[in-house]
Amino acid sequence: TVSGNSVSFNGVSAVVLSASATQIVAVVPTSAAEGSISVTTSGGTALSDIQFSVLRASNFTTRLLAPGSDGGLAWNGNRLVGAGASRSTATDAAPQVWNQRASGADLNGVAWNGTSFLALGAANVIRTSDDGLTWTPQAAPSTPGQLHAVAGNVAMWVAVGDAGSIVSSPDALTWTRQISNTTRALRHVAWAGSVFVAVGDFGALVSSPDGLSWTLQNAGVGSDSFTALGSDGTTFIACTTGAQPKLLGSVDGAVWTLRASHLGEFAAVAGVPSTGPWVAVGPSGTVYSDDGLT
Repeated sequence: TVSGNSVSFNGVSAVVLSASATQIVAVVPTSAAEGSISVTTSGGTALSDIQFSVLRASNFTTRLLAPGSDGGLAWNGNRLVGAGASRSTATDAAPQVWNQRASGADLNGVAWNGTSFLALGAANVIRTSDDGLTWTPQAAPSTPGQLHAVAGNVAMWVAVGDAGSIVSSPDALTWTRQISNTTRALRHVAWAGSVFVAVGDFGALVSSPDGLSWTLQNAGVGSDSFTALGSDGTTFIACTTGAQPKLLGSVDGAVWTLRASHLGEFAAVAGVPSTGPWVAVGPSGTVYSDDGLT
């Protein structure tokens, strides 16, 4: 039973959420430090034989990224791809060495859909890659202005851009222009399990279950512009600018709740799939959340 067990991290007591004959689930205390985990049950007390490490935002280390890779970042489980004036890759989650793979196109964004990478940018240039190493040019869709961001799942790619442009493709080869119901520039797009969400200038916010039919949504930010949008696969976190920049959260793209309004402005946000944590970075610095709530 839950009440019959206690857990501590280096001497700091933790809240036990659930217990069974083979597993105890507990929340790491916010004041936990590196050390042994102690578990006490009716059968006695035991200490972990390895140290539990607490990773915090203050542990971030500056790494050298290849020049010009300022358009976006994507991760496929074993390789990071940075896209901008060049395409670069690294092979671990804390990259120290990046290798330039291609250049010659000013790219605005890159994404992984579960099977391949797609990068896009100025003049609606589109490049695809199965491994992040070898890139293939694809036919570009016709839209006003530039495409700024892309997201995808195994069934559909969605790219967004100026003048409310949204284009979709099941294969990254043939693209179809969709009705977005907004003329404001869309800057970011993400997928979270059952819905696409795209955000942009002056509060522009639209959602779609399939990338084809889009619905206007209202996050209550007025004319403030969205500066970032991220997903952990189940939840969206969006950032806004304005007199009081905000961090907002949603699980369906329609109902949004305020997560923070005192932390500043951020240009990118990302969450570890399904479990968090979350990190947002930008002009105001770096913020970190274990759960996307605090």
